[in-house]
Amino acid sequence: MQNEYNAFTALATDPTYANLTARSQLIATYACCGFGNIGSLGIQIGILGQFAPARGGDIARLAFSALISGVFATLTSASIAGLVITTQTSTFLAN
Repeated sequence: MQNEYNAFTALATDPTYANLTARSQLIATYACCGFGNIGSLGIQIGILGQFAPARGGDIARLAFSALISGVFATLTSASIAGLVITTQTSTFLAN
């Protein structure tokens, strides 16, 4: 099963991603670390189901919407990081 841990490992060790710039690696890192994945969705359903057991059906019905919202929130964070970090990457690499 693929998850964010595998994505981080591939980003750090896979030669396919070795030519990415520091800015691209930053954007990819933000894109990987969000709530837009199946594992996070399962955790969310499990926890909310424990908080409100009588509303389990409502929670399950909203699961796909929550997944899509998580993907959009994660990609929005990654795009904002890409907008903010432009020339500052040289400062990060110098340290």
